[in-house]
Amino acid sequence: MSQPPEDPKDLSPGDLSDHSLGDLSPTSHVPPCPPAPARQRLHRLERLVLALSAALTREQVADVVIAEGLAALGARAGSVALLTDDGRELVTLRCHGYPPDLVTAYARYPLGTSLPNADAARTARPLFVQTRAERDALYPHLAQPGPRGALAALPLVADGRVIGGLALSLSDDRRFSRADRAFMQTIGRAGAQALERGRLFDAAQRELAERRHAEAALRESEARQEAVVAAALDCLITIDADGRVLEWNPAAERTFGYPRAAAVGRLLSELILPPPLREAYARGIARYLATGKGPFLGRRVEVPARRADGTELAVELTAVPVHLGGRVLFTASLRDITEQRQREAERTALLEQVRAAAERQRVLLRDVLTSVTEGKLLLCTSPAQLPPPRAPVGGPIRLTREAGLSALRRRAVEASRAAGHPEGRRQDLMTAASEAGMNAVVHGGEGTAWVSAGADGVVQVRVEDRGAGIAVEDLPRAALARGFSTKATLGHGLKLMIDTADRLYLLTGPGGTAVVIEQGRTAPTPNWL
Repeated sequence: MSQPPEDPKDLSPGDLSDHSLGDLSPTSHVPPCPPAPARQRLHRLERLVLALSAALTREQVADVVIAEGLAALGARAGSVALLTDDGRELVTLRCHGYPPDLVTAYARYPLGTSLPNADAARTARPLFVQTRAERDALYPHLAQPGPRGALAALPLVADGRVIGGLALSLSDDRRFSRADRAFMQTIGRAGAQALERGRLFDAAQRELAERRHAEAALRESEARQEAVVAAALDCLITIDADGRVLEWNPAAERTFGYPRAAAVGRLLSELILPPPLREAYARGIARYLATGKGPFLGRRVEVPARRADGTELAVELTAVPVHLGGRVLFTASLRDITEQRQREAERTALLEQVRAAAERQRVLLRDVLTSVTEGKLLLCTSPAQLPPPRAPVGGPIRLTREAGLSALRRRAVEASRAAGHPEGRRQDLMTAASEAGMNAVVHGGEGTAWVSAGADGVVQVRVEDRGAGIAVEDLPRAALARGFSTKATLGHGLKLMIDTADRLYLLTGPGGTAVVIEQGRTAPTPNWL
């Protein structure tokens, strides 16, 4: 952003005349500060050069620049701010003498902010404000905090590029002499070069630290990898493109019976593969080297293997190719699963025995329940054992806590009346259907019911739900004890259904329950007559 030529802020870096904002205002009566003797300025210049040469980091350079600027002008506060990489913002690198709240407020700010540092950096021109009135007019938002006298701000230019700004604040008014301005610009130029050198030093230090950190991480990773390989329960084996062993961990030693020294350098196929598999193994490696594809690479496969003593074992194998500097290696993880397969076979046999025993128990229980209920309760073990539906009477009825039970009762009674059932049998069918529907809602959350009828006068009510069902061990009490119920399972009212229906088919288990109730025109003859 450029200013009109007559604005005193537009003085160029080389303009060492006595013109300043104070020369053009009513406060131009401010007396100039007596110039420092030439020897004193030379001493300050030598001290500046020595201090900057000793400063390594940008923070150290900024401290030197601020300190020398404060001493040269008798200033009370100073700051150095640097441009961000995108050139849009300034970040305060170092400051001295400003109130903490002001430092916090301007720790980072846009380049267009109305601040001395920002103005100098944006215009690439030095700024000298000689009186408090002029300062308050230019920067009214800075009227209260910090020193309120004259101020100087210089762009920090390195290699023709603005990298930031230096600002110094005085407590009193001051007319900046040609010597003041010349020395401040010297501080700015020397400081900018030193800051650029500090940036390179900081970058080199970061790179060195990152390299050291990476090297330490690599050493740690290698040590950890070696420890993992050594402590791994699985066999970890690495081979080259010829199939010769490069790495053989302790688990491989224990599993296959070869010490590491005896395994490294030998063909893996000769060490652990049965003879019938060696040719296929060699073809697989050759195929990958030729095409980059392998049928078993990256997959978990089960293969037979052989120990040093000739005994065979089953191993689970996962192999992956590794490309290192133009070389192709293969790393494999193998696990002895012989005992696992034996345990699985034993477990399968045991489960089959348990299943067979449970089935025998269920068949026995079915026969017992059928007998003690005079053939009225038939315990089913599969959907195929349920009776087929008869001619439907209406569509399915959805059963919930809010609706459906009344509709089920009405339809059961209507179907019973249409089939010619007497009043008492209609009431019995309604009671059994109501109990079945209530069980579905209470223990399954919801259910579905169907009503159907046959030409022989038999009415069928079928109710299904997805509840927890009833455990086998609870079936005798559920069927024989009136009002029996187990929490979250079928059971409540089962005895009542048996008492009021001609036949009751029951299929129940963890996946849900199906109840089929059948009622004829007349009660069936007991099977004991």
